[in-house]
Amino acid sequence: MLASVPNRYLQQGCDFLNGIRGEGSFGFQLPVGSAVPGDSDYSPLIHLYFVNWTDASKSMILKSIQEIV
Repeated sequence: MLASVPNRYLQQGCDFLNGIRGEGSFGFQLPVGSAVPGDSDYSPLIHLYFVNWTDASKSMILKSIQEIV
């Protein structure tokens, strides 16, 4: 089962529910991942987080997990 996969085998991903309009899943900026194919720590298994700006008027493009955190 996927639920039993240890976290070390998962990468982090963030998908945006509001903010800057774009080509992402919900019509906002593209999702951000902690690794891309070819990176040593890349995994096709993603622990997905949803990002929701509290004040969407202050939103900006975020390009890394570190910027989001």
